Order: sequence, then C-alpha cells, then structure tokens
Amino acid sequence: MPRAKSRIKSKRIAKHHKKKGEGAREQSAMEYLMTYGWAILILAIVIIVLFQLKFFTYQQRALPGSCYVVRPGGPGTGTDASLEGLCYNYPPQTIDNIATPISNMNAGGGKGGGGASLPVYVYVPQSVNFGRSNSFTISMWLYYLGTTATHCEGILGNPPEPGTGFQLFGYGGNKGSCGPLWINGSYVKWPKSDKNNSFSANSWQFIVATYNYSTGNATVFDNGTIFANVVITPRTFLPVNSLTIGAVIWTNGDVYPINGYMSNVQLYNKSFSTTEVEALYKEGIGGDPLEVQYLIGWWPLNDNTNDYSGNNNYGIAENITYYGSYQTPSVT
Repeated sequence: MPRAKSRIKSKRIAKHHKKKGEGAREQSAMEYLMTYGWAILILAIVIIVLFQLKFFTYQQRALPGSCYVVRPGGPGTGTDASLEGLCYNYPPQTIDNIATPISNMNAGGGKGGGGASLPVYVYVPQSVNFGRSNSFTISMWLYYLGTTATHCEGILGNPPEPGTGFQLFGYGGNKGSCGPLWINGSYVKWPKSDKNNSFSANSWQFIVATYNYSTGNATVFDNGTIFANVVITPRTFLPVNSLTIGAVIWTNGDVYPINGYMSNVQLYNKSFSTTEVEALYKEGIGGDPLEVQYLIGWWPLNDNTNDYSGNNNYGIAENITYYGSYQTPSVT
C-alpha cells in the first residue's frame, strides 16, 4: 500500500510540474509576442510601403513566348480564341532596340540610301488580314530618343498607297507634315502646343492609335490620355501589302525609321474605347492583349520578332539588337 500511495503522489507531482512547465512556456510565448510583436508589425508595414514606393526594383520578367494566343479554328478566326501560358503582365526579358543614328544616314533607297548606317525595323512581309473591319487599334510602348533629322520618323505602318494604308509617326518632320496618325490620306494633326511635332523624348510612353470607321473618329493616346483627335470622313484603310514596325517605308523605297526602343506592339481590328485604352495602359509594358478575338498581330519584341497572336504574322528583323537591362516604366 505505501508503495501505491508513493506512486500516486509521484504522478501528482509530475502532473503538477507538467502543468507548471506548460504555463511557463505559454507565459514565455506571450512575453515574446509582447516584446517583439510590435517590432515585427512595424517591419512588415515598412516592407509593404517600400514595395508600394517601388523601392525594390527586382521583378520577374517574362521569357520570350511565355504567353501566346491559341485559335482552335486556325489563323484569322476569333471563336474560342484564348491566352495560354504564363500570362501575368510580367515585363519582358528584353526589348527591341530600334535606335538608329538618323543624323548619320540618309532616308531613301530602301536601306538608308547609302548612308553611314542602315535603318532598323521589323518587316512583316505578308498582308495583314483585318477581315471585314475598317476599324483598328494600335498599341505599343515607345522610348523615343529624339532626332536631328528633318524628315518624318515612322513607328508603324504599311506603304502609303492610294486607296489603302495607315501609318503612325513619332516625329512629323520640321513642319509636322507627317502624322502622328495617317489613314488613307487623312490624318490626325500634332497638338498645337507641341512645337516639336513629336512625342516627348527620353521616357517610356504608352502610345495608342484608334480609328472607328463608323464614326470617322481617329484618336492618338499617350499614357492612357488623349494626345490628339480628329473626325474624318470614313475611309477604307485595309492593307493589301506588307507592314513595318519601327519605320514606315514609302512605295518608292524611302525609309523613315524612328529613333528609340519599342516593346509589346499589339494590333486589333476594333476601335478601343477610352476605358479599354486605360486598361491596357495600367497593365504596364508587359501587358497581355485584351479581347483576343479582335487581335490581329502581337509582337512583344522580346528577343525575337515572332507574332504571338495566333495569326502567323511573323516579322523579319532588319539590323535589330535586343537589350535586357532597362528601367521598367512605372504606370500611374
């Protein structure tokens, strides 16, 4: 009996010490939270604020071809078209350098007219199919480096021919005679406040051009806001020839290249609303296309000139290099 009582007493003592130990651990945890909890909370708030202020510049970048459009019905169809792959608006891994030392070359001759440098652009040899639509939206990110040239500088377009064609310009020449947007002979004029007849230099800008055939409304946007606008007599523009990105080439072979960097060129057979343009702008330089059923061509210019719209409008690189170290533009 004494031994049994001794065992019971030992168990009670052990149980008492166990509860005491658990209480001590709980008290220790509470003391830890009271001591360091505020510090952890403050540190978390500081990190969140620094991210919002873009103090941390690292951001995952999209590999070439990581996002693309799938068209079950084949090229030129819009039914059930969808984005596939890693489509999260990541900035591209590289950008297209179309910077051409224009001051050292002569426009013309198809390859610079014998100047010291060859123009740099993307050549899309096949006719771009817009279906029955005469409306369009062009969007891209542009870093314009300015110019010392007197002639116009083209961003995108096909050769201006009677009865067809559209062209987007980054610089309108000394007298502003080109653009910024031409549609089969009619054009949007540069804003009167813009004495240089060009987009601003040395910064990333989101440039969009839209044309609504039904209303005749032609608009150019810069960073999501209207830059210039005009209503023209509705004109057919359906391209029946090749397209160039980074330059506009006249039918006589004259080359008018832009001087700068380009990324994420998108072409639609629909006129986007102001709300849709703002949505594209807020996606940033790596933004995925909207309403892919209307997407005609998508050239991210991320280490290649492939078309990821599913319509096989592949480009051919002319004297292009790609840059991987660049400052991702901020969107406000």
